[in-house]
Amino acid sequence: MAQNDQQPVIPVNNDGNNHKNNDGVPIHHAKAVQGADGGINLKVEQTKLPEFWVQREKDSITPNAFIQRVDNMMAANNWSNHIAFRNFALVLRGSADIWLKSQETLEDITGDQRAWTIIRPFFKAEFAIKSVDKRILDGLAHLAMKPLKNV
Repeated sequence: MAQNDQQPVIPVNNDGNNHKNNDGVPIHHAKAVQGADGGINLKVEQTKLPEFWVQREKDSITPNAFIQRVDNMMAANNWSNHIAFRNFALVLRGSADIWLKSQETLEDITGDQRAWTIIRPFFKAEFAIKSVDKRILDGLAHLAMKPLKNV
């Protein structure tokens, strides 16, 4: 098998039950690669999406960076829209997880609609835009007038 003929990456049993740290949820993938002896070997790889809480003190990544990370991992690992959605859902915690469940109900996201490209704009509108506005307001609130300056 030529180097460019590698098989697509396929998720491996990701139940999410044993992941309780803030380092992210390991997402395992398996793909067939050509071994040194010419045979086909199964290679298991692990990548991580960080947990997302929507809490500044718990999150290691901003909402916009989180969206970009999911997009990048989707492209790099050849995830389908449904696999990206599932991996995205696995790392949501606290109010972010509650938000996703409410969106699935409110927007009637079921079956084939459980896709990253469908939930992505809702996630961005809810968290990324508010995050940018909040940072701007926080920055303005902490501005100090310099000596010798007046309004």
